[in-house]
Amino acid sequence: MSQSFWLAVLATGLWVETALAQAPLQKRCGWFSNPTPGNLWLRDADGEWLIGAQGGYQTPGDWPWPAFGPQDWVTTNSGDYGYGCACFELRVDPKSRRVLEIKTSQPRPLGACRQDPRLSPLGGKGDRRFVTKATKPILDGLSF
Repeated sequence: MSQSFWLAVLATGLWVETALAQAPLQKRCGWFSNPTPGNLWLRDADGEWLIGAQGGYQTPGDWPWPAFGPQDWVTTNSGDYGYGCACFELRVDPKSRRVLEIKTSQPRPLGACRQDPRLSPLGGKGDRRFVTKATKPILDGLSF
């Protein structure tokens, strides 16, 4: 095959990779959960988005954590682990359900998520309603 053919293949591959890496920024709001070290996700009206799994995937880079006040963060485990309601400006991979990048975050009152009919409710200690098929293997055996 000719050199120009392989250059075209390479250029197409680079274009596809660049296009995927440039997923559009989206604003997503919902339950932000951090039940244990390294385990973080966002559950919004479209489902669950993995931010990090202990010993596994972690959204790259330093990203802005929502600055929750004490009235807007529910502690469900020892230390400061728990959940709150927040909005993020981020990029996601809809196929893997992973968060690729977080640009901004904004805490919201808990009532904003509790009153949103598109979000499943979260409760206090022991509530595992935010556990999905994707996160169950990560959380099995943990108590919160």
